[in-house]
Amino acid sequence: MNKAADILVIDDEQVIIDAVIKICSLDNYSVDAALNVKTAIEKISKNYYPIIICDIMMPDGDGFNILDELHRKNFSSALIMMTGYSTVENAVNSLYKGAVDFVPKPFTVDELLSSVKRAT
Repeated sequence: MNKAADILVIDDEQVIIDAVIKICSLDNYSVDAALNVKTAIEKISKNYYPIIICDIMMPDGDGFNILDELHRKNFSSALIMMTGYSTVENAVNSLYKGAVDFVPKPFTVDELLSSVKRAT
């Protein structure tokens, strides 16, 4: 398994992916991206990403599918869950299932970079 980038961002909205890439590059992180769960699982299977930033709700699955895949394969990637549906239930469920942090959308530069730093 190769290390492709420091971070894999998974979101079905290109504008969110672009924002994460732009923000993370401020701290010299390399970022790979996937627009859906299927592509993300393929990338995770082939490459190691120390940090994964994942949207909860996507058309072909959710962030919990990604967490399950990481647990099933015993991968040590730190997963940061993000969502536009910011509820206490989503936050608690994300952390309970193994996410290292929960970032509501829209997020600020400081919120995202702070979360990424905690994940390292």
